Formats: sequence, structure tokens, C-alpha cells
Amino acid sequence: MCKITEFNENMEKKLSEEFAKKLASDLEGAGFEEGLEILDDVFDGVSYGDCDVEELEEYYGYRFRYECGIKTDQMHDMEDEDENVYGIYMVYYKFEVNPTQEEMIDFLLETGEFEEGFEEELDEDELYHEFDEELYRKVWDLEFDSLEGMFDDMRVLWDVLIDAEGHYYRGSDGVLYQY
Repeated sequence: MCKITEFNENMEKKLSEEFAKKLASDLEGAGFEEGLEILDDVFDGVSYGDCDVEELEEYYGYRFRYECGIKTDQMHDMEDEDENVYGIYMVYYKFEVNPTQEEMIDFLLETGEFEEGFEEELDEDELYHEFDEELYRKVWDLEFDSLEGMFDDMRVLWDVLIDAEGHYYRGSDGVLYQY
């Protein structure tokens, strides 16, 4: 590999990492809609259609955990004023919640699918199942903003991936993590 090509690749990697750090810092603490607005200011064509929702099996201490991968072609192919190419691989929005039994009951009552006193007819497993199904419907419809304020033990995370190997930045700490 010639020195110029190697220099350009190193420059692109450095630009990508600095860009990812800044973006992760900007997204820190943002809700779903606010985060999409931030991404839309940076990239063309960020929309709900780019968001593939999946339920994560590893909960890391949270009973319910969903993530939404947001990706556009432009994320990879940005150029600075010197025409150096940089970008990121993907952005993940993660919603994690540990609802209390009372919060699950209130949530199900708010959906209108259940009437007062329904919880007396369900055992704990059935309550979790009903809650999980209704929560998944809300998540699938990308109604994260309405969910973000409903639970006390809840966390919203934004991960800015820099490559397909799972290296990412989260928040303003500037630390490069890996899945």
C-alpha cells in the first residue's frame, strides 16, 4: 500500500472517530424524536423507515429492552471541506425499562385494552406477557416519546457505531466501546 493511500485511510478513520464522538455527545440525553431531529440535521433522509426495531434478549438488568437501528447511505459517505471521506456505520437508539407491577397495570389501563380490576384475574407471568405485548406494539409503532416518561426505572441510550465490528461511542465520555 502506498504511503498516500495509507495516510488517506488513517485520516478518514480519525475524521470518522472524531465525528462519531461529537455525534454521540450531541445525542446524549435526547429522546427518540429529538434524536431523530439531531440526526436529520446532520444526514439527509433519516426517517422512521430506516428504523428496524428489535427486542434484545440480553437485558443487562432491565426487564424490557428494545433497540432501533437507524441507517442511511449518507452516513458512510460524508466529505469535509478538503474532500476527505468520513462517516459512521449506524446509530442505535436503545430503550430499556424495569416497570413496577403498578406501572405495568397503569400502562395497560391507559391503552384502553383493559378495565379496572383486570390485574386480579392475571398471575404475574400473564401480567408480564400482556405488558410485553402491548409495550412491543407501542415500540413497533415507534411511540418511544410517549413511553420515555412513563416509568421510573428507565434508560435511553444512543450508540454511534463507527464500523461493522461493533465499535461505538455512547455519550460524551469519548470512550470507544465494543459490543
